[in-house]
Amino acid sequence: MAIDQEKTISVDYSSHLDYICTNTLSMISVNSAYDSLADFMAALDPVKVLAFHAPDNLQDRVEDLLEKKADEGLLEEEQAELDHYLIYEHIVRLAKSRARLLLSKASA
Repeated sequence: MAIDQEKTISVDYSSHLDYICTNTLSMISVNSAYDSLADFMAALDPVKVLAFHAPDNLQDRVEDLLEKKADEGLLEEEQAELDHYLIYEHIVRLAKSRARLLLSKASA
C-alpha cells in the first residue's frame, strides 16, 4: 500500500522548551547551593573535612539500598532515601575537593 500524501506532525516545542529551561535553571541553582555549602564546609577546617567519613551504619544502608535496587527495585520511599544519601555524598565530595584545593594553596 503506497502513501500518496505526506503527513506532517505538528509538535508544540514551546512547552518542551519551557520545561527544559525551568528544570535547567532549577538544577543550576541547586548545584550553586551545593557548591556554596561545600565551600563553607571546606573553609571551616580543611583537614577535618578531608578526614570525615560517613558513619558505618549510613554506609551499610546505602550499600543495602543499592543492592536492592539492582536486584529487585526500590519502593518510592526507598528511592527517595537513596537520592538523599547520594546528594549528601555529592556535597561531601565537593567539600573534600575544595578542602584539598585550600590546603594546596596554603602550602604553596
